[in-house]
Amino acid sequence: MRSGVPASVLSQPATGWPQLQHQDMAQLRWVGTLDKPGEQQALFAFHGLVYPVHVGDSLGQDWGRVTQIARDHVVLREWLTVENGQWRAVLRRWPAAGGSP
Repeated sequence: MRSGVPASVLSQPATGWPQLQHQDMAQLRWVGTLDKPGEQQALFAFHGLVYPVHVGDSLGQDWGRVTQIARDHVVLREWLTVENGQWRAVLRRWPAAGGSP
């Protein structure tokens, strides 16, 4: 664990697929989305398998949580260090705009 990450972040139980938690996002490949009434899922490929991901699931290596799923991306809330070694929650679109999904 990295020191300084807010305790509330570290104490939240991880949800979703353990295989996708704590992975470098560059190791995941965007596949697309599935829409069902009342439920939207993002699809990610990792090591030859496709995993459905929901809003609230843990994703990535920076204590990421999926906050939004759109047709061509997800939005993650991640915790990153900024100047002075402080931790800050940031929102990140993945894949990035202009990137190939």
